[in-house]
Amino acid sequence: MFEFDRLGLSLIITIEVTVEWAKTMTWKGVKPVVKLVETVYKKGVRITKKAFKTIADRINRDEALPKYYVTIQPQS
Repeated sequence: MFEFDRLGLSLIITIEVTVEWAKTMTWKGVKPVVKLVETVYKKGVRITKKAFKTIADRINRDEALPKYYVTIQPQS
């Protein structure tokens, strides 16, 4: 399905199409594992400090947006 807007033609896609499109991406020759998560999570749930310590050294935060833009390196 297509939609026309003032900037030109834009494609409206479904969740299914988006998931399948994401599966075609690669990064450094590695394809991602893509799954749609439909679980509704409760607000305010936090990870324990003990659990966080296991991943804390693998987290890289963006200098401009450290709260929202993080990269978690995979386990080696």
